Amino acid sequence: MTPVKQTFDKTKEKVFLYSSDSLSFTPVLPLMLRVYAEIVEKDFAQPLITFSNSSKVVWAERENKKVIGGICYEYRPESRCGWLILSFTDPDERGKGINGLVHEIYESSCRRMGATHLASFVNLNNESRLESLKSVGLVPQMYKTYKKL
Repeated sequence: MTPVKQTFDKTKEKVFLYSSDSLSFTPVLPLMLRVYAEIVEKDFAQPLITFSNSSKVVWAERENKKVIGGICYEYRPESRCGWLILSFTDPDERGKGINGLVHEIYESSCRRMGATHLASFVNLNNESRLESLKSVGLVPQMYKTYKKL
């Protein structure tokens, strides 16, 4: 697969960015599942699967082909929304600006499809994710209420 873009992270290490119209048969799934398990275990997400094989994905790799982060998303044409399902970064790569790099590709992809806005759910207690969202221009708009039965 050919990278969409080659760039550098905050530590000046080379990063290759990729994009796929489906999650299926991409190298991102192991890291994505590990990070998703991490956020479920921290009670930052409910224990259910919100993505599918047909979800879109953008991701970052090192020169050795190691996946270091990505964003899984879908485009919702009826609301012209680029819906961010899951953002994931390898714990060893956090703080290096990886999320911002893949976010640029996610955002430009959504714009090309006709998106007028981006949106996502994020847990109120996930402070690091709230900060990373604010750094790319996404700010809290409303609260989701929840009552376990």
